[in-house]
Amino acid sequence: MSFVEPHDEFLEHMKRLGLDLRSYEEKGLVHYMEALTVVDEEALIAQLEEMAQFVEEHGIRRLVVNSVTVILQMVGDKTRAREFMQNFFVNAMKKLGVVTLLIAEHPYGAKTVGYGVKEFVVDAVIVLRLTTLRGKAYRIMELRKAR
Repeated sequence: MSFVEPHDEFLEHMKRLGLDLRSYEEKGLVHYMEALTVVDEEALIAQLEEMAQFVEEHGIRRLVVNSVTVILQMVGDKTRAREFMQNFFVNAMKKLGVVTLLIAEHPYGAKTVGYGVKEFVVDAVIVLRLTTLRGKAYRIMELRKAR
C-alpha cells in the first residue's frame, strides 16, 4: 500500500532495480494499492479498513506500507499515532498472521522516526542509511531492535 507513489511509477522503479513485479501481479502474487488521495483521518480509516478487508479476503501474508510517516502525520498527536499503530498494525494485521513492513521517513540527524512511537510498537527496527568514508559512499543497514 502506497501513500506516496503511483502504481506505474513504483513498477518502473522496481524494474530498474531488476525486479519485474508486473509479472508477479499478473500471476496474482503481488497486489498494489494506491492511497495517494487520502487527505484526512476519516479517509485514512476508510482506506486502512479497505486494505484490511482485502488482506483478509485474499489471504495476504506480507504487507508493505509506504510510508507510515504519512499516516501518522494525518492523525496528529503522539497518543493518537500510537493508537493507530497498535490497533491497526499490531492488533489487526498481526492477529491475521500478516508480516507487515512499515517504511518510515527518517529525517537526517533525528534520533527517532516521527513521534518515536513506532519504535516501541513494532517488533523490529531496521535503519537504512548512506555514509561516506574517504570519498566513497556506503549503504549501511543497522538493526536497532529485534524481538
